[in-house]
Amino acid sequence: MNEVARRMSRRAVMGLAGAIPALCNKTDSLEDFGRFPSSAGSEGKQIYRIGQGPPVLFLHELPGLIPEAVDFARRLSGCGFTVYLPLLFGRAGRSSLIGTLLRTPCRGEEFECFSDTSLGTIVQWTARLTKAISDHHQRGIAVIGNCLTGAVPLALMANQEAQTLLRACVVAQPALPMGPFGAPHGRARMALGLTEDMLSRAAQSGVPVLALRITSDSLVPEECMLGLAARFRGRPFEYVRIEPDPHCPHRSHGGHTHASLTLAYCDNPASHGRQAFDKVTAFLKKHLGD
Repeated sequence: MNEVARRMSRRAVMGLAGAIPALCNKTDSLEDFGRFPSSAGSEGKQIYRIGQGPPVLFLHELPGLIPEAVDFARRLSGCGFTVYLPLLFGRAGRSSLIGTLLRTPCRGEEFECFSDTSLGTIVQWTARLTKAISDHHQRGIAVIGNCLTGAVPLALMANQEAQTLLRACVVAQPALPMGPFGAPHGRARMALGLTEDMLSRAAQSGVPVLALRITSDSLVPEECMLGLAARFRGRPFEYVRIEPDPHCPHRSHGGHTHASLTLAYCDNPASHGRQAFDKVTAFLKKHLGD
């Protein structure tokens, strides 16, 4: 990659990570979280968990396992779920934007963010973890993907073994593949980082899907979400558009127009972020049961 392309790619990664310098000093110790044994599919990655009830696997976005993602898991556990949070990159409980950018996972075996088929070995790893969690609970599981990991649930739906374990999937602002200036348009972007065959198998799996996007999100084109909805026509699929939130003015700048379940959330019953969270919990309760 030449120097010009490298600079443009870094700009795209910064946009995807979210403009959160004001939050960089915020930390969370995760003291109330337990650990899922490393022998249970984590293969060297730390797996945090909290709560009791049906299992939900939450895959964090590019800034890392930031305090806002940890808070989301706490809220979800309070609604009656056991929430699993694997640490995919960054430092647990820290908004390490600069550190994440310096060690971006966008060019490696797990993710190749600028490729039409961006999702690599992260899919196989997540499939093994999904099975380990399902075996532990002896029941089906739900998976939530966000941003960089947004389309991973779709990839799991295309996996012959994993799809039998899935009861519900949430696809929140899937942001792959990336372009040199942010989100590419056209055929490449419509693929969501997956092959045509994977998308077809995901749609045919019959696993219920809830898709989320903030309408002002420039990193996830509306055409991408509409294309995904068209693929799932006639299947259990719902696309929810979230408007920019006048009830949370402190959440309406920078990257907060992208991270619908974490940075865009505020605990105001009238807020769109709160309504999106309530939509997700109702969806999970419907398909996971008690």
